[in-house]
Amino acid sequence: MRYSFKWLQELISLDGVPFPDLLVGLSGIGLHSEDIVTDGEDHIFELEIPANRGDLLSIWGLSREISALFRLPGPAFPFQLRKEVTSAEKDGLKVKIDALEACPFYSGCLVSGVNLRESPEGMAGKIKTLGLRSLNNVVDVTNYTLLELGQPLHAFDADRICGGIEVRFARSGEILTTIDGTERKLNEKILVIADSVKVLALAGIMGGKESEVTENTKNVFLESAFFQPGTIRFGRKNLSLETEASVRFERGIDPNLVVAALERAKNLLREVTGGATGPNVKSGRLPRGHSAISFHPPQLKNVLGIEISPEETESIFKRIGCSVTDKKDFWLVSVPAYRRDLETEIELVEEAARFYGYDRIPSILPQVQLLPLESGTSLTKTAKIRDLLILAGFDEIITSSFGISGTSDSPAGVSGVRVNNPLSQEQKELRESILPALIQTVLHNLNQGNLNLRFFELGKVYQAAGLQNARGFTEESRLGLIMTGGEADRLTLKSLIFNLAKRFGVGKLKVGPVDQRYFDFTECASLVLPDGQKFAVFGVIPATKGLLLAAEVYVDGLLNFSLRPVRFSDWPKVPAVIRDYSFLVPELLSWAEIERKVCGLSELISRVTFFDLYQSPEYPAGFQSVAFSVCFQSPERTLTHSDIDAMQKDLIGELEGMGLKFRQQKTATN
Repeated sequence: MRYSFKWLQELISLDGVPFPDLLVGLSGIGLHSEDIVTDGEDHIFELEIPANRGDLLSIWGLSREISALFRLPGPAFPFQLRKEVTSAEKDGLKVKIDALEACPFYSGCLVSGVNLRESPEGMAGKIKTLGLRSLNNVVDVTNYTLLELGQPLHAFDADRICGGIEVRFARSGEILTTIDGTERKLNEKILVIADSVKVLALAGIMGGKESEVTENTKNVFLESAFFQPGTIRFGRKNLSLETEASVRFERGIDPNLVVAALERAKNLLREVTGGATGPNVKSGRLPRGHSAISFHPPQLKNVLGIEISPEETESIFKRIGCSVTDKKDFWLVSVPAYRRDLETEIELVEEAARFYGYDRIPSILPQVQLLPLESGTSLTKTAKIRDLLILAGFDEIITSSFGISGTSDSPAGVSGVRVNNPLSQEQKELRESILPALIQTVLHNLNQGNLNLRFFELGKVYQAAGLQNARGFTEESRLGLIMTGGEADRLTLKSLIFNLAKRFGVGKLKVGPVDQRYFDFTECASLVLPDGQKFAVFGVIPATKGLLLAAEVYVDGLLNFSLRPVRFSDWPKVPAVIRDYSFLVPELLSWAEIERKVCGLSELISRVTFFDLYQSPEYPAGFQSVAFSVCFQSPERTLTHSDIDAMQKDLIGELEGMGLKFRQQKTATN
C-alpha cells in the first residue's frame, strides 16, 4: 500500500523523525519500502505489508506502528465519536442478517439531501496521491475513510433500495452487474447485500450498477459492516475480482473501527455534501478480540538466545496496544482486537524481537552435538545403496511425487491416490511407480542429444488402501534405475541388482511373475525374496531410440535385511581350473535354477558364469543351447584332473537329471 508522509504527520508528531530515518526504522521491523516519490513537501512511499497484518493497510494503522517503533504518543483520533442509540430499524429502513456466520455485524445510516459535486481539493488530492480515483464527493468520502482508517464502506443510492437491507448468501442463478459494468453469475457461497427484490452488492467486494451513486442521487445509504475473512476470500477467488475493500476484509479489519468509521464518514458527508445524516441502524453483534495469551518471560532467552529485561518487554507489549497482567509465574497479555496476527506465545516473542531490534541480537553459531548415525538404521542402509550406485556410475535425480497422466499401473477398476487440490489435471494423483518419471526424464535428455545416461531415484510411491487404513493410502520406498547409450547392457543391470541383494545378505532370489506394464514382455524379469516378497522387476523399455533398460527395486523389503560387512581375503595361492560346458536346455527352465544346482554341488566350485545362448532348428523341439563356465578352485592345493573329473561327473549327472542334454566341454587353467 502507498502512504503519505505528510498525512501521517497529521496524526502523529514526526518532527524529530526525518523521512529517511523513518524508512530505515520501518525496514528494521520488517516493513520494507519501495517506489519512493517526492511530491513537493510530501513523500509518497509504498510498503510491503505482510498478509497477516491487515491492520497496517491504513494511515491510522501505520501511524500506530510508527508510534510504537519510535516511542511516540499514539495517533490522535481525527474526530469525536458521538454515542447514538441504534436499532435494527430507523426511518422505515430495516436491516436483517440471514448469514450471521459470514457477517456478524452490519450497520449503516441514511444521508438525505446530498449535493453531488467534486470533492474538496485536499480530500481529492490525498486520494489520488495514494493511487485511487476521485469520482465525486460521496464516493470519495468512502475511499478517504478506507485509506485513513482501513474500514471499507459502501454508499448506495437509497432511493433504489426496495424495502430493507438483507445480508444473505446468493441464490443459485442470481446475476449481478457490478459497478465496473461486468455481469457476474453468483452461487450459494457468495455473500451479497440485497433488498426485498434484488441483489444490490457483492458483500465486502464491490457494489452493483443498479444501486450505485450517480449524479442524480439525492439520498444515500452508507454501509459499514464486519465480514468474515474466509467468506470474502471465497467470493473474491470465485469471481476473480480483487478490490481495495476485499484486500482488507480478507486480512481482517478492526471490529472497534466499524462504527467509528461510519461516524467519521457521516461527519465528512455533512461537510462536503451538505446532507443531513440520520441515526445509525444495525443488526448483529461485533465479534470480540482474541482471548489473553499466557506469556513466560524466560521464553525470550530460550528462543532468541539473549536477555531482554522484563521492563523492556512490558514496554514493548504496551506500545503495540497490549495490556499486561503479572501472574508471578507468567504474564497474561491481552491483545488488541486489530492485532489478529497475535494468537500464541511465540508470536509475542517475535514482536518483542522486532521492536527490541534484530540488529541488536548477536550472531552466534549454535552449539549442536552431532552424533554419528547408528549402523543398521534405514538411513545408513539407504546411504549405502546410494554409495553403491554412485560407484557403479549412476547419477541420482529427484522427480515429482505426482503421477504422470496416463501412466497409472493400478489394476483395472482401482483408482490411484487422488490429490485434493491438484496443480493440473496431469498431476491429479500421487505416483504409484518411480519408472514413468525416470523414463520421461531419459527421453527428454535423449531428445536433447544426451545419449549415455545412468540415473537412479530413491523415493516414495503411494498405493490406494481400503477403509481399514485411516489415511486411505499406503506409502513405500522404491528404487528406480535406468540406463541407456553405449554402456547399457542387460547383464550389467542384472548383476547390479544381484550385487545389491548380495550386499544386504539376501539369500537366493527367485524368479516371480512380471506384473509391470512398462517393459517389453519378452525381455523382462521379476525377482522375489526368499519369503515371497517382491524384490525387483527389470527389463527393456520398448518403443524408444536405442536400448533403454530400467529396473524398480522394492526397497522396504530389502531394508529388513542387515548390511553384510565387506570381507577381504588373500589372493589365491594356487591356480584355478575353468571348464566350459554346453548343454541343450529345455526352454522353460530358467538359468537361475541351473546356477543354483551347479553351485550347490561342491564347495570347490567358486563361481558359475553364463556366456552364451543359441537356438537352432536342428535342436530337438523345445530345447536351446546354453553355454557356461565353471571355476574349480581349492584354497589349499592345486586340484588334479581326477578331482575335476569326479566333480564334472556329478555335475553332468545332476543336470541331466533336470532334463538337460550334455553336448561338450573345454578346459582352461588360470
